[in-house]
Amino acid sequence: MKRILVVGGSRYFGKTLVTRAREAGDEVTVLNRGSGAPPRGVERLVADRDDEEALRAALGGRDFDVVVDQVCYTPLQAAVARRVFAGRTGRYVMTSTMEVYDPATLPAGPADPDPVPVTEASLDPARLPLAAAAVRTSGPRPAYVYAEGKRQAEAVFLRDPVFPYVSVRAAHVLGGGPAEFTGRLAHYVERIGAGTPVDVHEAPYATSFIHHHEMAGFLQWARTRPSPGPSTPPRTARPT
Repeated sequence: MKRILVVGGSRYFGKTLVTRAREAGDEVTVLNRGSGAPPRGVERLVADRDDEEALRAALGGRDFDVVVDQVCYTPLQAAVARRVFAGRTGRYVMTSTMEVYDPATLPAGPADPDPVPVTEASLDPARLPLAAAAVRTSGPRPAYVYAEGKRQAEAVFLRDPVFPYVSVRAAHVLGGGPAEFTGRLAHYVERIGAGTPVDVHEAPYATSFIHHHEMAGFLQWARTRPSPGPSTPPRTARPT
């Protein structure tokens, strides 16, 4: 049995992960801002993760074998988590995104008019120039594009690590019916059903998808992954 904290975990594959961990016999705690009750048998802590003092107060003296962070989007959030969970967890798993490989989302933009995805060898978050906001403890949170925010968050955890860390760079998650809140697939289905035009790329590009149950299962596996760093779940490429 492991003591697991899921930050977020109130919907979609995060909620599935919580349920699976509980059914596997783990002692599971969810921390979020109070959105949605967790499954029976799961403790819930309520705090705004951006508020360092409130986060510390909610955690009290608790520590965990694994923390799975479902809702880390900026280096500021990562910096707060790094300070708060130092000495509290044996492993930290952050749900990241395959968008970190998209050259169009890099700060300088793509240099090539026909760019290809950034390779693993050239994407080293530990060497990224760290945004100044990563070391701030208060004040307004700056706006980040999704991919760069994730890259910067990974960089915070990987630079001078204080606990074993794994980032899971997820493909686009699909499935789940009403539980699927993103509208990623429903948008196209609804437009096609209504006979409304659908915008497409002039040239086909590859993308990747993963089923929400597979994503939850991969995160469950990642909590025991033997080495730190980035990890990408198996996925199937499809043209867009």
